Amino acid sequence: MFSKLYLPTPIGRWRRAAEITATARDLGVSMLRPGLTTLSVAEKIEAYIKSQGAALAFPTSIAINGEITHITPKPGEKTKISDGDMVKVDVGAHVGGYIGDTAKTVVVGDGTENLDLMKTTEDALYKAIRMVKPGVDLGDIGGVIQDTASEAGFVSIKSLAGHSIEKYTLHGALTIPNVKEDVFGHVKVGDILAIEPFISAGKGEIKNAGDSSIYSFVRKRNFNDPKVEFLQHHIMTTNSWKFLPFSTRILIDSTDKLSPRAIKSGLKKLERAGGIHQWKIIKEPDNKPVAHFEHTLRVTKTGCQVLTEREI
Repeated sequence: MFSKLYLPTPIGRWRRAAEITATARDLGVSMLRPGLTTLSVAEKIEAYIKSQGAALAFPTSIAINGEITHITPKPGEKTKISDGDMVKVDVGAHVGGYIGDTAKTVVVGDGTENLDLMKTTEDALYKAIRMVKPGVDLGDIGGVIQDTASEAGFVSIKSLAGHSIEKYTLHGALTIPNVKEDVFGHVKVGDILAIEPFISAGKGEIKNAGDSSIYSFVRKRNFNDPKVEFLQHHIMTTNSWKFLPFSTRILIDSTDKLSPRAIKSGLKKLERAGGIHQWKIIKEPDNKPVAHFEHTLRVTKTGCQVLTEREI
Protein backbone atom coordinates (compact mmCIF):
# COMPACT_ATOMS: atom_id res chain seq x y z
CA MET A 1 0.00 0.00 0.00
CA PHE A 2 2.82 2.41 0.83
CA SER A 3 5.68 3.42 -1.44
CA LYS A 4 9.23 3.47 -0.10
CA LEU A 5 8.68 7.14 0.76
CA TYR A 6 5.71 6.27 2.99
CA LEU A 7 6.78 3.33 5.12
CA PRO A 8 4.05 1.82 7.33
CA THR A 9 5.12 3.79 10.40
CA PRO A 10 3.06 6.42 12.22
CA ILE A 11 4.86 9.35 10.62
CA GLY A 12 4.67 7.61 7.25
CA ARG A 13 0.91 7.35 7.62
CA TRP A 14 0.61 10.95 8.82
CA ARG A 15 2.51 12.09 5.73
CA ARG A 16 0.49 9.92 3.39
CA ALA A 17 -2.82 11.12 4.86
CA ALA A 18 -1.66 14.74 4.67
CA GLU A 19 -0.55 14.39 1.05
CA ILE A 20 -3.89 12.88 0.05
CA THR A 21 -5.76 15.60 1.96
CA ALA A 22 -3.78 18.40 0.34
CA THR A 23 -4.26 16.99 -3.15
CA ALA A 24 -7.99 16.51 -2.53
CA ARG A 25 -8.25 20.11 -1.29
CA ASP A 26 -6.55 21.48 -4.38
CA LEU A 27 -8.64 19.24 -6.63
CA GLY A 28 -11.79 20.69 -5.11
CA VAL A 29 -10.54 24.27 -5.34
CA SER A 30 -9.55 23.82 -8.98
CA MET A 31 -13.09 22.70 -9.82
CA LEU A 32 -14.83 25.77 -8.43
CA ARG A 33 -16.69 27.78 -11.02
CA PRO A 34 -20.03 29.60 -11.31
CA GLY A 35 -22.99 27.25 -11.70
CA LEU A 36 -21.32 24.21 -10.15
CA THR A 37 -23.12 22.54 -7.25
CA THR A 38 -21.40 22.16 -3.91
CA LEU A 39 -22.50 18.50 -3.97
CA SER A 40 -20.51 17.77 -7.13
CA VAL A 41 -17.38 19.32 -5.60
CA ALA A 42 -17.71 17.36 -2.36
CA GLU A 43 -18.34 14.09 -4.20
CA LYS A 44 -15.25 14.59 -6.37
CA ILE A 45 -13.06 15.33 -3.34
CA GLU A 46 -14.35 12.34 -1.40
CA ALA A 47 -14.07 9.98 -4.38
CA TYR A 48 -10.41 10.97 -4.78
CA ILE A 49 -9.68 10.31 -1.11
CA LYS A 50 -11.21 6.83 -1.33
CA SER A 51 -9.38 6.10 -4.62
CA GLN A 52 -6.08 6.57 -2.76
CA GLY A 53 -6.89 3.91 -0.17
CA ALA A 54 -7.69 6.51 2.49
CA ALA A 55 -10.95 7.32 4.27
CA LEU A 56 -12.72 10.52 5.25
CA ALA A 57 -11.69 12.05 8.56
CA PHE A 58 -14.85 14.17 8.36
CA PRO A 59 -17.39 15.10 5.68
CA THR A 60 -16.08 17.71 3.24
CA SER A 61 -17.23 21.20 4.24
CA ILE A 62 -17.92 23.77 1.53
CA ALA A 63 -18.89 27.14 3.01
CA ILE A 64 -19.78 30.24 0.99
CA ASN A 65 -19.28 33.90 1.99
CA GLY A 66 -20.77 34.34 5.49
CA GLU A 67 -21.05 30.60 6.06
CA ILE A 68 -18.14 29.41 8.19
CA THR A 69 -18.00 25.66 8.81
CA HIS A 70 -19.87 22.37 9.40
CA ILE A 71 -21.50 22.74 5.97
CA THR A 72 -21.48 19.55 3.93
CA PRO A 73 -23.89 18.97 1.03
CA LYS A 74 -26.97 17.00 2.01
CA PRO A 75 -28.35 14.20 -0.20
CA GLY A 76 -29.57 15.79 -3.44
CA GLU A 77 -28.15 19.22 -2.49
CA LYS A 78 -28.87 21.81 -5.22
CA THR A 79 -26.81 24.76 -3.89
CA LYS A 80 -24.79 26.33 -6.69
CA ILE A 81 -21.67 28.48 -6.60
CA SER A 82 -21.99 31.98 -8.07
CA ASP A 83 -19.48 34.31 -9.70
CA GLY A 84 -17.66 36.31 -7.01
CA ASP A 85 -18.47 33.91 -4.16
CA MET A 86 -15.77 33.42 -1.54
CA VAL A 87 -15.69 29.66 -0.99
CA LYS A 88 -14.02 27.78 1.86
CA VAL A 89 -13.08 24.14 1.18
CA ASP A 90 -12.24 22.15 4.33
CA VAL A 91 -11.00 18.59 3.80
CA GLY A 92 -9.91 15.73 6.05
CA ALA A 93 -8.59 12.26 5.24
CA HIS A 94 -7.04 9.51 7.30
CA VAL A 95 -4.88 6.45 6.70
CA GLY A 96 -5.45 3.90 9.44
CA GLY A 97 -6.56 6.65 11.82
CA TYR A 98 -3.67 9.03 11.05
CA ILE A 99 -5.37 12.28 9.98
CA GLY A 100 -4.65 15.16 7.64
CA ASP A 101 -6.80 18.31 8.00
CA THR A 102 -6.58 21.33 5.71
CA ALA A 103 -8.64 24.23 4.36
CA LYS A 104 -8.34 26.92 1.72
CA THR A 105 -10.44 29.95 0.73
CA VAL A 106 -10.76 31.25 -2.84
CA VAL A 107 -12.86 33.77 -4.75
CA VAL A 108 -14.68 32.16 -7.68
CA GLY A 109 -14.69 33.62 -11.17
CA ASP A 110 -13.78 37.24 -11.78
CA GLY A 111 -14.68 38.54 -8.32
CA THR A 112 -12.16 40.82 -6.62
CA GLU A 113 -13.93 41.44 -3.30
CA ASN A 114 -12.50 39.92 -0.13
CA LEU A 115 -9.03 39.39 -1.57
CA ASP A 116 -7.52 41.42 1.30
CA LEU A 117 -9.44 39.31 3.82
CA MET A 118 -8.15 36.11 2.23
CA LYS A 119 -4.56 37.34 2.08
CA THR A 120 -4.69 38.45 5.71
CA THR A 121 -5.99 35.06 6.84
CA GLU A 122 -3.35 33.13 4.92
CA ASP A 123 -0.64 35.47 6.22
CA ALA A 124 -1.88 34.89 9.77
CA LEU A 125 -1.67 31.13 9.25
CA TYR A 126 1.95 31.24 8.09
CA LYS A 127 3.01 33.69 10.80
CA ALA A 128 1.51 31.28 13.34
CA ILE A 129 3.25 28.30 11.76
CA ARG A 130 6.63 30.07 11.96
CA MET A 131 6.17 30.36 15.73
CA VAL A 132 5.65 26.64 16.34
CA LYS A 133 8.39 24.81 18.23
CA PRO A 134 8.57 22.66 21.38
CA GLY A 135 7.39 24.56 24.45
CA VAL A 136 5.81 27.48 22.56
CA ASP A 137 3.07 29.35 24.41
CA LEU A 138 -0.12 28.50 22.50
CA GLY A 139 -1.65 31.81 23.57
CA ASP A 140 1.19 33.65 21.83
CA ILE A 141 0.30 31.87 18.59
CA GLY A 142 -3.25 33.13 18.99
CA GLY A 143 -1.92 36.61 19.65
CA VAL A 144 -0.05 36.68 16.34
CA ILE A 145 -3.20 35.61 14.48
CA GLN A 146 -5.26 38.25 16.29
CA ASP A 147 -2.72 41.01 15.66
CA THR A 148 -2.42 40.13 11.97
CA ALA A 149 -6.19 40.39 11.56
CA SER A 150 -6.48 43.61 13.55
CA GLU A 151 -3.69 45.39 11.70
CA ALA A 152 -5.56 44.76 8.42
CA GLY A 153 -8.89 45.97 9.81
CA PHE A 154 -10.43 42.54 10.38
CA VAL A 155 -11.34 40.43 13.43
CA SER A 156 -10.04 36.99 14.35
CA ILE A 157 -12.89 34.80 15.59
CA LYS A 158 -12.26 33.97 19.24
CA SER A 159 -14.77 31.13 19.56
CA LEU A 160 -13.15 29.00 16.82
CA ALA A 161 -9.70 27.46 17.26
CA GLY A 162 -7.11 25.06 15.95
CA HIS A 163 -6.29 21.81 17.70
CA SER A 164 -3.91 18.95 18.10
CA ILE A 165 -4.67 15.70 16.26
CA GLU A 166 -4.30 12.19 17.60
CA LYS A 167 -4.92 8.78 16.07
CA TYR A 168 -8.63 8.55 15.25
CA THR A 169 -9.14 11.80 17.20
CA LEU A 170 -9.65 14.94 15.13
CA HIS A 171 -9.67 17.33 18.11
CA GLY A 172 -6.95 16.28 20.54
CA ALA A 173 -5.94 17.61 23.94
CA LEU A 174 -4.36 20.89 22.78
CA THR A 175 -6.25 23.98 21.63
CA ILE A 176 -4.53 26.54 19.38
CA PRO A 177 -6.52 29.76 19.85
CA ASN A 178 -7.09 32.44 17.24
CA VAL A 179 -6.70 35.23 19.80
CA LYS A 180 -4.29 35.97 22.63
CA GLU A 181 -5.45 34.05 25.71
CA ASP A 182 -4.21 31.64 28.35
CA VAL A 183 -4.33 28.04 27.11
CA PHE A 184 -3.59 24.83 28.98
CA GLY A 185 -0.89 22.49 27.64
CA HIS A 186 2.51 22.59 25.97
CA VAL A 187 3.72 21.61 22.53
CA LYS A 188 6.30 18.83 22.33
CA VAL A 189 8.32 17.10 19.61
CA GLY A 190 6.15 14.79 17.52
CA ASP A 191 2.85 16.56 18.20
CA ILE A 192 0.54 16.87 15.21
CA LEU A 193 -1.22 20.24 15.12
CA ALA A 194 -3.88 21.81 12.92
CA ILE A 195 -3.66 25.61 12.91
CA GLU A 196 -6.69 27.29 11.35
CA PRO A 197 -7.36 31.02 11.51
CA PHE A 198 -10.96 32.11 10.89
CA ILE A 199 -10.90 35.85 10.17
CA SER A 200 -14.03 37.95 9.72
CA ALA A 201 -14.95 41.19 7.99
CA GLY A 202 -17.68 41.47 10.62
CA LYS A 203 -17.58 41.63 14.41
CA GLY A 204 -15.88 38.27 14.93
CA GLU A 205 -19.08 36.64 16.18
CA ILE A 206 -20.73 33.39 15.12
CA LYS A 207 -24.16 31.78 15.35
CA ASN A 208 -25.55 28.28 15.07
CA ALA A 209 -27.64 28.22 11.92
CA GLY A 210 -29.51 24.94 11.66
CA ASP A 211 -28.92 21.26 11.08
CA SER A 212 -25.76 20.28 9.27
CA SER A 213 -26.40 16.52 8.91
CA ILE A 214 -22.87 16.02 10.31
CA TYR A 215 -22.76 13.74 13.35
CA SER A 216 -20.35 12.13 15.80
CA PHE A 217 -21.01 8.95 17.74
CA VAL A 218 -21.33 9.55 21.50
CA ARG A 219 -22.46 6.36 23.23
CA LYS A 220 -24.41 3.17 22.63
CA ARG A 221 -28.13 3.27 23.37
CA ASN A 222 -30.72 0.48 23.48
CA PHE A 223 -33.68 0.51 21.08
CA ASN A 224 -36.60 -1.83 20.43
CA ASP A 225 -36.60 -0.75 16.78
CA PRO A 226 -34.42 -3.22 14.79
CA LYS A 227 -33.73 -0.63 12.06
CA VAL A 228 -32.34 1.85 14.57
CA GLU A 229 -30.33 -0.90 16.25
CA PHE A 230 -28.86 -1.87 12.87
CA LEU A 231 -28.06 1.77 12.06
CA GLN A 232 -26.32 2.25 15.40
CA HIS A 233 -24.32 -0.96 14.95
CA HIS A 234 -23.31 0.14 11.45
CA ILE A 235 -22.10 3.52 12.73
CA MET A 236 -20.16 1.87 15.58
CA THR A 237 -18.46 -0.79 13.46
CA THR A 238 -17.65 0.93 10.16
CA ASN A 239 -13.85 0.72 10.20
CA SER A 240 -13.22 3.88 8.21
CA TRP A 241 -15.06 6.06 10.73
CA LYS A 242 -14.41 4.68 14.19
CA PHE A 243 -15.50 7.74 16.20
CA LEU A 244 -14.81 10.34 13.53
CA PRO A 245 -17.58 12.60 12.17
CA PHE A 246 -19.86 11.31 9.41
CA SER A 247 -22.84 12.71 7.49
CA THR A 248 -26.29 11.58 6.42
CA ARG A 249 -25.16 11.54 2.78
CA ILE A 250 -22.09 9.42 3.48
CA LEU A 251 -24.11 7.07 5.68
CA ILE A 252 -26.70 6.53 2.94
CA ASP A 253 -23.91 5.73 0.47
CA SER A 254 -22.34 3.21 2.87
CA THR A 255 -25.19 0.69 3.13
CA ASP A 256 -28.08 -0.68 1.09
CA LYS A 257 -29.61 -2.42 4.10
CA LEU A 258 -31.72 0.62 5.02
CA SER A 259 -33.59 3.10 2.86
CA PRO A 260 -32.58 6.78 2.95
CA ARG A 261 -35.85 7.49 4.73
CA ALA A 262 -35.12 4.87 7.42
CA ILE A 263 -31.60 6.26 7.88
CA LYS A 264 -32.83 9.84 8.33
CA SER A 265 -35.50 8.68 10.78
CA GLY A 266 -33.00 6.53 12.67
CA LEU A 267 -30.54 9.40 12.99
CA LYS A 268 -33.23 11.59 14.56
CA LYS A 269 -34.00 8.87 17.11
CA LEU A 270 -30.31 8.35 17.89
CA GLU A 271 -29.79 12.10 18.33
CA ARG A 272 -32.81 12.45 20.65
CA ALA A 273 -31.50 9.56 22.75
CA GLY A 274 -28.03 11.11 23.05
CA GLY A 275 -26.38 8.37 21.03
CA ILE A 276 -25.00 10.79 18.46
CA HIS A 277 -24.20 14.52 18.45
CA GLN A 278 -24.99 16.79 15.52
CA TRP A 279 -22.57 19.58 14.67
CA LYS A 280 -24.67 22.64 13.85
CA ILE A 281 -23.93 24.83 10.86
CA ILE A 282 -21.89 27.87 11.89
CA LYS A 283 -22.40 31.24 10.17
CA GLU A 284 -21.49 34.89 10.62
CA PRO A 285 -24.56 36.57 12.22
CA ASP A 286 -24.74 39.44 9.69
CA ASN A 287 -23.56 37.29 6.75
CA LYS A 288 -20.29 39.21 6.62
CA PRO A 289 -17.55 37.27 4.78
CA VAL A 290 -15.24 34.99 6.73
CA ALA A 291 -12.01 33.43 5.40
CA HIS A 292 -10.45 30.17 6.61
CA PHE A 293 -7.04 28.65 5.93
CA GLU A 294 -5.62 25.57 7.66
CA HIS A 295 -2.58 23.32 7.63
CA THR A 296 -1.62 20.17 9.50
CA LEU A 297 1.95 20.18 10.80
CA ARG A 298 4.33 18.04 12.81
CA VAL A 299 6.41 19.56 15.60
CA THR A 300 10.17 18.94 15.25
CA LYS A 301 13.10 19.64 17.57
CA THR A 302 13.71 23.06 16.04
CA GLY A 303 10.31 24.06 14.67
CA CYS A 304 7.74 22.22 12.59
CA GLN A 305 7.12 20.57 9.26
CA VAL A 306 3.99 21.51 7.32
CA LEU A 307 2.46 18.22 6.16
CA THR A 308 -0.40 19.52 4.03
CA GLU A 309 1.69 21.45 1.56
CA ARG A 310 1.57 19.78 -1.85
CA GLU A 311 5.37 19.33 -1.79
CA ILE A 312 6.25 17.59 1.48
